[in-house]
Amino acid sequence: MDLCNGTEKGRLTKESQTKEVKSWKNNFLFTNNDKMVNENAGEQIYNRVIDLEINEKIIEKGGQDIARIIKDNYGFAGKEYIKYIQKIGFDNIFEQFKELYNIILQNSQATDKQTNTLACILLADKLASESIFDDGYRLYLDDLKDYINDKNEIKTSIKAKNYILNIIDINSKKFENVGYGEIWGDKRDNYCLINVEILKRELKRADFEFDTVKKEWAEMNFLETNSQGRYIHNTTTNGKKGTYVRLKTIDKNFFC
Repeated sequence: MDLCNGTEKGRLTKESQTKEVKSWKNNFLFTNNDKMVNENAGEQIYNRVIDLEINEKIIEKGGQDIARIIKDNYGFAGKEYIKYIQKIGFDNIFEQFKELYNIILQNSQATDKQTNTLACILLADKLASESIFDDGYRLYLDDLKDYINDKNEIKTSIKAKNYILNIIDINSKKFENVGYGEIWGDKRDNYCLINVEILKRELKRADFEFDTVKKEWAEMNFLETNSQGRYIHNTTTNGKKGTYVRLKTIDKNFFC
């Protein structure tokens, strides 16, 4: 997140003076054995990271020779790249960026921030092809479409909703007053009442926060507020008086 945001956090010295805040304007390329972004990561992470999974060899043979050539010639291509950028000018580059940005935005479900990142990748590859490689190969939107995160799927509130519905389904017996074990609440037709502390606990296990998602849950009509517009209901259910959250389930047969 710090790298992607391009700036450090402001800090104070022991003398309560503001430290210099360092900043940078870069895109970073990492390799890793595991996915860089976890499934339960917030949408702010998905907005800043393009995660590519490579399932086959990029170089069939001669990998060591290529690595040696790169090491022996490190820096030369960068100079040519900068010369080319200076030649065509930043106004021209920015116009190209805006064109790519609009194409991605109109032809995908990417968020604005992710569109920014994708446009940077496509433009950088275009400029590199023109100034260095000249091999007729370029990246286009179709080459990246499988790696674009749908803005409706990466929303934290939607992922948290799907997660808690599965948890409620798995623990459906805990919504019945069977006389033993932990009782989570009650189920009635197409909604359920779940103890707010249990809801927070279960969400926390997957690194979700109820306070973060409750507003959007209410806006999507998944969470029903009380008569005062609050997210919590003070009520009695299954003989237990407490504070509960009322959630709408998908249909009346959700717990059946």
